[in-house]
Amino acid sequence: IAFKVTQDGIVMQPVISYAGTLYVFVEGYMKISSDGNWLGVGNTTFTELFHFDNTSGMVSDQGIVSIPKAANGVEFSPDNSKFYANGGYQYFFQYDLSSNDPVEIQASAVLLSNEVFVQGALQLGPDGKIYVGHSGEYLGVIHDPDKKGLLCNYEFNSVYLEGRTYAFGLPVFMQSYLRNPEFHTTQYCMGMPTQFNIA
Repeated sequence: IAFKVTQDGIVMQPVISYAGTLYVFVEGYMKISSDGNWLGVGNTTFTELFHFDNTSGMVSDQGIVSIPKAANGVEFSPDNSKFYANGGYQYFFQYDLSSNDPVEIQASAVLLSNEVFVQGALQLGPDGKIYVGHSGEYLGVIHDPDKKGLLCNYEFNSVYLEGRTYAFGLPVFMQSYLRNPEFHTTQYCMGMPTQFNIA
């Protein structure tokens, strides 16, 4: 179920989509990519990726990527080309979304970590890095999340929590707020006024 939010408030007529699996036991995060084209859902038995239409609010059942691994934390890279899934006790994967093909996306999995810790939430930060929750006194960090495979530079123990212990979650907010605006220009002749548009 999706509700449209406008400058005037919430439109109370829901948009209902029928896609994916009916979850019996629900535990995990749901994230929408900052460009509004993908929806990632983590669960205790598997992970699913859907195409999402941010204009209509519809989730498409066409081209579903079903990953047969549990995930608690899910997140998209800032440029929306990579999907990260973190779950269970011993795995953390990156998936390349650039092909837009479900079989190729599933085959693109790169294992980033097999540390034996409780794997938790993932959250894109305002600095463009992805913060990774796992049991212990540190957060992990993906320093270059737009880069493919191990070039994403995942550091397991990166941010020391000063003696405090990570439990399970991280704050959740809309990643589109972190997206840098795209500038377009028209009428850019030397000596003439230039018009800038932000997309």
